[in-house]
Amino acid sequence: MRKLIVILLCLCGICASAQHADNSYNWVEGQVNDVVLMYYGQKLRKNWTMHQMSHFVTHTYQDGHTDWLFPAFLYLEFSIRDRDITFAPGYAKNAATKVEWQWLIDRYFAKGEGLDALDKAIQNAKGKLGEPPFRHKVILGLPSPIKDQTDWGSTSRRLRFNKAQDRLEAMSWFIDILVARFNAAGYRNIDLDGLYWVDEDMIAGAELFPSLSNMVHQRGLKFYWIPYFTAPGRESWKQYGFDYAYLQPNYFFHLELPLSRIEDACSFARRYGTGLELEFDERYFSQRNTFGKRLKDYIDVYEKEGVFANSPIAYYCGNSAFLELSQSKESQDVRLIDRMAGFISRRNEKLSATPSLYPSTPPSPTPAQPQEEKKSPQSLLQQYLNLLNPDYWHF
Repeated sequence: MRKLIVILLCLCGICASAQHADNSYNWVEGQVNDVVLMYYGQKLRKNWTMHQMSHFVTHTYQDGHTDWLFPAFLYLEFSIRDRDITFAPGYAKNAATKVEWQWLIDRYFAKGEGLDALDKAIQNAKGKLGEPPFRHKVILGLPSPIKDQTDWGSTSRRLRFNKAQDRLEAMSWFIDILVARFNAAGYRNIDLDGLYWVDEDMIAGAELFPSLSNMVHQRGLKFYWIPYFTAPGRESWKQYGFDYAYLQPNYFFHLELPLSRIEDACSFARRYGTGLELEFDERYFSQRNTFGKRLKDYIDVYEKEGVFANSPIAYYCGNSAFLELSQSKESQDVRLIDRMAGFISRRNEKLSATPSLYPSTPPSPTPAQPQEEKKSPQSLLQQYLNLLNPDYWHF
């Protein structure tokens, strides 16, 4: 009986420890923990001029004071819709070739918009607020080398994407040009922090990892991913070599989903160490009776679940929904964006103005090391319930 009591006490202690681990988000002190998605490239997108970017760089509250807003910006594109060309599986009919990959690079570095406009918007804000307490970061989306493309173009030779080695060679070509163009641009206020894998699951492309991850890290950059809620491979993001993964709850887009979907996403994030995505798009304005409340649901649950206090967050805002929200005069919108911006501003206080990995010299190549995933309280409970089994102890 004494043995049984000791075992039960140990079990309670282990479960308490497991529960504590399950309540811990993956905040990384001094690193990128807030990133806003900027869809940019094809004709249907915003050009993201300096004036437009200023609404993402700073926020003026209802009481009249202004503060810094988003510290990091992810520029990405999925397709060239008017030409039916896609940079990732499933968004258009024709897989992009080297010509379109080069087009995407040129779009990233267009003068007067995109990255250039962001750099100038920050410089303009510095004239009013002084130096920010952190360096603004940029993450750039990578095109996916789609297997169906068997005539992509040439680097040192003709590349066919039905071969994994050819796909990796094309990725190396793209990344090298991207980094060189960024360093040559001479931006004063933004640093290249990392690259983003545009596929939102591991149905295609898993065989490229961890080689692709090592390729990114060898250039001194971090690797980012944002899988959808049920994406194959989402639990194994560390083994693929990503430095950051943000889980999409997908609650905003599906009216049939209950509020518990966001809570389930929070539980997943605690268990597997991912960040979370906050999601809304233009339907917030055009269909207020149905979609209007769902953005507030994210903010309410994320506050209650400690996400704003301790978790990395990616902000999906459709094409221009955040810009519209920042310009809205509706009282409910003003209160909502003030609340959201207040969380971001307080999170920015945890950041420091330490320099980014770029434009400094890249470190020596170090392969990404798989990290052991946390066990859930349930699995630990089952493991230690075995202690109560007489056959286990052979009493």
